[in-house]
Amino acid sequence: GDGAEADDADAPDADAADAADTATAAAVPPPPSKVRRMGLVTTLGFGIAAAVAAALMGGGFWAFGDRCDGFILNNFPTSDRLAQLARLAVGSSVVCTYPFVFFGLRDGALALAGAERASGATRLATTLGLLSVVVALALVLTDLGLVVAVSGALLSSAILYVVPPAMFSRVLGARIRAARAAGLRATRRDRAERALAWFTVALGFFFAGIGTWTSLT
Repeated sequence: GDGAEADDADAPDADAADAADTATAAAVPPPPSKVRRMGLVTTLGFGIAAAVAAALMGGGFWAFGDRCDGFILNNFPTSDRLAQLARLAVGSSVVCTYPFVFFGLRDGALALAGAERASGATRLATTLGLLSVVVALALVLTDLGLVVAVSGALLSSAILYVVPPAMFSRVLGARIRAARAAGLRATRRDRAERALAWFTVALGFFFAGIGTWTSLT
């Protein structure tokens, strides 16, 4: 009995020690070799994605010029069998992947509302409500090019310029606070990188606004 009580009394201290170790580990920067490998992988990934996107856009413009439709397959005649197969592939991709995308949308909406542990009835109501909004927009919006342009301006800017530097800024902020708590002064590099990260976030909002305005006008 006394041993169990002693173990229970020591449990909070152990949890506090684990939390302190975790915070300390989070404040310690990764080894330079891992940073270089991460930089190389990120650069190659974005570079390959940009090259593929540029090749596809260039090929579409080379084939149809300024008559390119927002959905490029609409430029091909309905009798083109390869275009028919491509339409079938795109349709199958949308049908098969939509549940995964919608699952993230629904859980994100519930998380923003503070209802991560919502009941089954609440999840069902949220699913029906979001689907109703999506279907209503699909019935009203007939210009796929406009939808792609606006969503691309907003989502691309968020993914490229807003979310990554915002996350990086939080990491730097934790490192700066840890240094101050230890009685040390934050390095000039950390402060400069954090300022640059927030500048990139502001630049992303600027690009999103310009892209949306250009698409709508």
